[in-house]
Amino acid sequence: YMERDEVILFKQYDSDPTLQGRMCFHASFSDPTAPLDCPPRQSVEARCVAFFPNHTPNTCPSRDSEVRVAASKVLQSVEYVNEWDGMSRWWFKDLVKKGKFSEILDDLIKDKRNLIGLKNTSSQMKDQIRAKAIEQGFYEMCRREAARLK
Repeated sequence: YMERDEVILFKQYDSDPTLQGRMCFHASFSDPTAPLDCPPRQSVEARCVAFFPNHTPNTCPSRDSEVRVAASKVLQSVEYVNEWDGMSRWWFKDLVKKGKFSEILDDLIKDKRNLIGLKNTSSQMKDQIRAKAIEQGFYEMCRREAARLK
Protein backbone atom coordinates (compact mmCIF):
# COMPACT_ATOMS: atom_id res chain seq x y z
CA TYR A 1 0.00 0.00 0.00
CA MET A 2 1.17 3.48 -0.75
CA GLU A 3 1.23 6.25 1.79
CA ARG A 4 0.22 9.87 1.10
CA ASP A 5 3.85 11.03 0.96
CA GLU A 6 4.98 8.34 -1.52
CA VAL A 7 5.37 8.79 -5.27
CA ILE A 8 5.49 6.45 -8.25
CA LEU A 9 7.61 7.64 -11.16
CA PHE A 10 7.22 6.24 -14.67
CA LYS A 11 10.13 6.91 -16.99
CA GLN A 12 8.17 7.48 -20.19
CA TYR A 13 11.09 7.63 -22.61
CA ASP A 14 14.87 7.38 -22.70
CA SER A 15 16.73 8.61 -25.78
CA ASP A 16 19.68 6.27 -25.21
CA PRO A 17 19.12 3.50 -27.80
CA THR A 18 21.52 1.17 -26.00
CA LEU A 19 19.24 0.81 -22.96
CA GLN A 20 16.45 -1.66 -22.35
CA GLY A 21 13.12 -0.41 -21.08
CA ARG A 22 13.32 2.89 -22.94
CA MET A 23 9.54 3.34 -22.95
CA CYS A 24 6.85 2.80 -20.35
CA PHE A 25 3.11 2.94 -20.80
CA HIS A 26 0.77 3.04 -17.85
CA ALA A 27 -2.92 2.82 -17.15
CA SER A 28 -5.33 2.87 -14.24
CA PHE A 29 -7.56 0.10 -12.93
CA SER A 30 -10.46 -0.39 -10.57
CA ASP A 31 -9.65 -1.85 -7.17
CA PRO A 32 -12.58 -4.09 -6.21
CA THR A 33 -11.31 -4.27 -2.61
CA ALA A 34 -11.51 -0.49 -2.09
CA PRO A 35 -14.35 0.63 0.22
CA LEU A 36 -17.31 2.14 -1.63
CA ASP A 37 -17.15 5.33 0.42
CA CYS A 38 -13.46 6.06 -0.16
CA PRO A 39 -12.54 9.28 -2.00
CA PRO A 40 -11.74 8.95 -5.70
CA ARG A 41 -8.15 8.51 -6.79
CA GLN A 42 -6.27 11.68 -7.57
CA SER A 43 -3.41 11.89 -10.00
CA VAL A 44 -0.96 14.62 -10.91
CA GLU A 45 1.04 14.49 -14.10
CA ALA A 46 4.19 16.53 -14.42
CA ARG A 47 6.62 16.32 -17.29
CA CYS A 48 10.25 17.24 -17.37
CA VAL A 49 13.08 16.73 -19.79
CA ALA A 50 16.59 15.99 -18.60
CA PHE A 51 19.62 16.29 -20.85
CA PHE A 52 22.97 14.71 -20.08
CA PRO A 53 25.69 16.17 -22.31
CA ASN A 54 28.43 13.96 -20.86
CA HIS A 55 26.47 10.75 -21.39
CA THR A 56 27.24 8.46 -24.31
CA PRO A 57 25.32 8.88 -26.52
CA ASN A 58 24.90 12.58 -25.90
CA THR A 59 21.16 13.13 -25.49
CA CYS A 60 21.22 16.92 -25.80
CA PRO A 61 19.35 18.46 -28.73
CA SER A 62 21.61 19.61 -31.52
CA ARG A 63 21.47 20.83 -35.06
CA ASP A 64 21.83 17.28 -36.31
CA SER A 65 18.67 16.28 -34.43
CA GLU A 66 16.89 15.21 -37.65
CA VAL A 67 19.71 12.76 -38.35
CA ARG A 68 19.77 11.57 -34.72
CA VAL A 69 16.01 11.04 -34.69
CA ALA A 70 16.15 9.04 -37.92
CA ALA A 71 19.10 6.96 -36.66
CA SER A 72 17.19 6.31 -33.42
CA LYS A 73 14.23 5.06 -35.45
CA VAL A 74 16.55 2.65 -37.27
CA LEU A 75 17.94 1.44 -33.94
CA GLN A 76 14.46 1.15 -32.49
CA SER A 77 13.36 -1.01 -35.40
CA VAL A 78 16.19 -3.41 -34.51
CA GLU A 79 15.24 -3.26 -30.85
CA TYR A 80 11.79 -4.56 -31.80
CA VAL A 81 13.02 -7.25 -34.22
CA ASN A 82 11.18 -9.87 -32.15
CA GLU A 83 7.94 -8.29 -33.42
CA TRP A 84 8.92 -8.58 -37.10
CA ASP A 85 7.28 -11.29 -39.19
CA GLY A 86 8.94 -14.71 -39.13
CA MET A 87 10.71 -14.43 -42.49
CA SER A 88 12.14 -11.00 -41.62
CA ARG A 89 13.37 -12.27 -38.26
CA TRP A 90 15.08 -15.20 -40.02
CA TRP A 91 16.65 -12.80 -42.56
CA PHE A 92 17.92 -10.57 -39.76
CA LYS A 93 19.35 -13.39 -37.67
CA ASP A 94 21.01 -14.98 -40.72
CA LEU A 95 22.71 -11.73 -41.75
CA VAL A 96 23.89 -11.05 -38.20
CA LYS A 97 25.31 -14.57 -38.05
CA LYS A 98 27.21 -13.86 -41.29
CA GLY A 99 28.37 -10.45 -39.99
CA LYS A 100 26.54 -8.58 -42.75
CA PHE A 101 25.50 -5.63 -40.63
CA SER A 102 25.91 -3.16 -43.48
CA GLU A 103 23.36 -5.07 -45.53
CA ILE A 104 20.85 -4.91 -42.68
CA LEU A 105 21.51 -1.21 -42.12
CA ASP A 106 21.29 -0.37 -45.82
CA ASP A 107 17.98 -2.22 -46.14
CA LEU A 108 16.51 -0.48 -43.09
CA ILE A 109 17.62 2.92 -44.36
CA LYS A 110 16.25 2.25 -47.87
CA ASP A 111 12.94 1.76 -46.06
CA LYS A 112 11.13 0.45 -49.17
CA ARG A 113 7.75 0.33 -47.40
CA ASN A 114 8.40 3.65 -45.61
CA LEU A 115 7.90 2.07 -42.19
CA ILE A 116 10.53 4.34 -40.64
CA GLY A 117 9.76 7.36 -42.83
CA LEU A 118 13.06 7.35 -44.76
CA LYS A 119 11.93 6.12 -48.16
CA ASN A 120 12.10 9.54 -49.84
CA THR A 121 15.06 10.84 -47.85
CA SER A 122 18.03 12.13 -49.87
CA SER A 123 21.02 9.85 -50.28
CA GLN A 124 23.21 12.44 -48.51
CA MET A 125 20.90 12.38 -45.50
CA LYS A 126 20.80 8.56 -45.59
CA ASP A 127 24.61 8.52 -45.46
CA GLN A 128 24.49 10.72 -42.35
CA ILE A 129 21.84 8.48 -40.79
CA ARG A 130 23.96 5.40 -41.53
CA ALA A 131 27.01 6.97 -39.85
CA LYS A 132 24.97 8.09 -36.84
CA ALA A 133 23.33 4.67 -36.41
CA ILE A 134 26.75 3.01 -36.43
CA GLU A 135 28.05 5.60 -33.96
CA GLN A 136 25.07 4.88 -31.69
CA GLY A 137 25.83 1.16 -31.55
CA PHE A 138 23.94 -0.40 -34.47
CA TYR A 139 26.24 -3.44 -34.80
CA GLU A 140 26.21 -4.20 -31.08
CA MET A 141 22.44 -3.85 -30.95
CA CYS A 142 22.07 -6.24 -33.90
CA ARG A 143 24.22 -8.83 -32.14
CA ARG A 144 22.30 -8.47 -28.90
CA GLU A 145 18.85 -8.63 -30.47
CA ALA A 146 19.78 -11.56 -32.75
CA ALA A 147 20.95 -13.49 -29.68
CA ARG A 148 17.54 -12.95 -28.07
CA LEU A 149 15.60 -14.31 -31.04
CA LYS A 150 14.53 -17.93 -30.83
